[in-house]
Amino acid sequence: HLQRVVTGATRWDRTDVQAAPSLLPATIHGADKQAQAIPDPCVYFNAAGRPVRWNTPGNPAQITIYTETSGDADLGGDGLGFVQAGINQWGSIDGITINWASGGPLAYESGCADGSAISTLTGDFSQNEGIVQFNDPCNEIQDLQGGFGTLAFGGSYFSTADVHTHRGLDWNTAGIGFVVVNNGVGNSLSAEGYQRMMTHELGHVLGFGHIPAEDGQANMNPNCCIEITTIDENCALFAYSETGGGGGGGGTLPGTVALSTPQDGATDLATTIVFQWQATSDATAYQLQVATDAGFNSVVRSETVAATSQTVSGLDEATTYYWRVRGANAEGEGPWSATRDFSTTEGAPGAVALSSPQDGASIEGEQVTFQWQSLASASSYRLQVGLDPAFDTIAFDEVGLTGTTRTLSPFEVGTTYYWRVRGANASGDGPWSSARSFTTRPALPGMITLDAPDDRADDQPQTVLLRWQADANATAYQVQVSLRANFSDIIVDEAGLTATEQEVGPLATGTTHYWRVRGVNAAGEGPWSPTRRFTTAALPGSVAVDEPADGATVSHTAITFQWQAATDADTYHLQVATDTDFNDLAFEQTGLTGTVRSLTSLQPGTDYVWRVRGINAFGEGDWSTPLSFSTLPAAPAAVALTSPPDGAGATSGIVTLQWQAADRADTYDVQVATDATFGTLEVDESGLASTELEVGPLDYSTTHHWRVRGRNAAGAGPWSSARNFTTAEGTDIERVGEEVPTRLSLHANYPNPFNTRTTVRFDLPDPTDVSLTVYDMLGRIVETLTTGPLPAGRYSYVWEAGDLPSGSYLIQLRTGEQTQTRVAMLIR
Repeated sequence: HLQRVVTGATRWDRTDVQAAPSLLPATIHGADKQAQAIPDPCVYFNAAGRPVRWNTPGNPAQITIYTETSGDADLGGDGLGFVQAGINQWGSIDGITINWASGGPLAYESGCADGSAISTLTGDFSQNEGIVQFNDPCNEIQDLQGGFGTLAFGGSYFSTADVHTHRGLDWNTAGIGFVVVNNGVGNSLSAEGYQRMMTHELGHVLGFGHIPAEDGQANMNPNCCIEITTIDENCALFAYSETGGGGGGGGTLPGTVALSTPQDGATDLATTIVFQWQATSDATAYQLQVATDAGFNSVVRSETVAATSQTVSGLDEATTYYWRVRGANAEGEGPWSATRDFSTTEGAPGAVALSSPQDGASIEGEQVTFQWQSLASASSYRLQVGLDPAFDTIAFDEVGLTGTTRTLSPFEVGTTYYWRVRGANASGDGPWSSARSFTTRPALPGMITLDAPDDRADDQPQTVLLRWQADANATAYQVQVSLRANFSDIIVDEAGLTATEQEVGPLATGTTHYWRVRGVNAAGEGPWSPTRRFTTAALPGSVAVDEPADGATVSHTAITFQWQAATDADTYHLQVATDTDFNDLAFEQTGLTGTVRSLTSLQPGTDYVWRVRGINAFGEGDWSTPLSFSTLPAAPAAVALTSPPDGAGATSGIVTLQWQAADRADTYDVQVATDATFGTLEVDESGLASTELEVGPLDYSTTHHWRVRGRNAAGAGPWSSARNFTTAEGTDIERVGEEVPTRLSLHANYPNPFNTRTTVRFDLPDPTDVSLTVYDMLGRIVETLTTGPLPAGRYSYVWEAGDLPSGSYLIQLRTGEQTQTRVAMLIR
């Protein structure tokens, strides 16, 4: 059958693996029922004609029990814990001592040649025979995960060379046992069933085989899902107790007990009965058992007394019982007497035990199913549902119910009800059960269907409108948005929403979001909808700005802003302001498609800050880091000339030019020329901080033109209107002004270099003889310009070089012992 399950030919059906005696290992049923005989119907594993046990007389040996796995994860179980629970169940039999230790997991291989034993154990084991294996010896079923049954086996591990004597019999001594209940049984067994399966397999470790079905439903029956029975206790006491079971001590077990009253088949007995039997030889006590089945699987009384009678009360009415007695002494228990049966009289039904709904239950919807436990003495039932504990107001009153289940409707939602049941038979009505209450509540909302946005939608805006379909049972909705599919990082959690849409945002751009919705009403929350996800569109990246650089100074009439293209930007937004908060905007423009913008209209001499951000269809990117710059001030205003007046004549060769200070001018440029177009410049001075300049000596008998303009950081202002003046006719030597200098000084000739004509100036602090001479570079006198006494004052001399060749000449001034020399360069 297991192989048919593995190949998928059939489903697992435990009724197909009921053991039959012909399929069991060899049994020991001694024909001799004397002291040394193993009690019938105990069945043992055996090898070489000997049964198996692992308690040596007077010295309970420790057995090491191995398990294949650590437990079934489907049941949340602990393999060792289940073994311990099974051991405890066997050890709970009075007089049984089981001493064990865990050996951990067991690795094994099956010998498939005869399909009867494990051929190899992985580990350091010295014993290699006597192992009995159940089911699937060739490991054809690796795991019944998802199947309808289980794969389980257990057994003792012993050597036939190790034998001891117990109760007059030779026994194989086991030192190791193993229990296997494969993973995956969680689909077939409850945790309690799993433990009972363990207990069953541990019975095999103790040496017990399957009891044939016709001998009763004992634990060692393949059904394996009922408690240890008297049959199992008998076998365990015989094999593992020094105080119970047949002989071994030289004494005699009690004989068979003869029953007296009640008579076999007696009827209409009271529920309190006096059981009587005859004394039997060698019995020092008697055990009485009363059961509701002939196999004594459902024992309702088990009492040990010294007398030959026992009163038992509290039996059920209208019930058939079976009873038997056996004697006991120090050697153990004798055989059971013949079984008798009797029936109790039927009275009014007893109290009904209610099953569901539980007291105080909250029930969904308008329909309620009521269940109660069956009474053998009841032929019908009455169900009442009221609106108060005293049942003064009845909502439902159902009589003559023959089953133990009744479904009623409709119930008012949000209302508390009370219910009770009583049985009835021909003798009358039984008492009402204890009343229970329950409250109806509306049905929970169903699973919500999401509408928009579509699952996996891309390029969603930062603020997204989530929509879903309404649920008839929902009075409100809860929406959650998370950055993770398992909703461990929730960024939106909106509850109490009455509409079927909710706007969320602003959300992070370029990010995947997960969302779900569930309905809520007074009964609680419905299930979450399936999760959807969407991805917000990416906003433009940050803009890197280039010009003007931070701290730059630029012209207010010609400034170019330039930045680098930003990712995902379609257009740009430029702002120029006079404050760092950009509250006072000087210029702003959006929709710029390029990365350059020129302006000609900013204020001069002003500090500005500027920034740029990218824009696309989904919103604005971040502003660039603001940069500062300053505009140059305005150029200086026109200069007003003061002196000499325009057209002045007969001026000396040295002239002081004067003008008024101009607005915004830091310095001044001055030009003097011999022509009105200023093509031939005599003077071209710049960077003057003063508003006057002395020029000369100028050519005599010549009209000179002059003009002035201001200059600042922004550049040069306009030239002033030009003026002219005419110098007087020149003489060989001429005193200039009335001022008397404080020291002797020969000034550099002007111009220098010169072309044929240059002016030489010198200062005399005192009257003295003067010699002003020109030498060539070889020290030869070229020309004596003047000689003789002169009064103190400032003098100038215009030297005409005539036909002298180009070159450098020395001009020397000598007064007494003082001499000063200048170099003049003649260029033709």
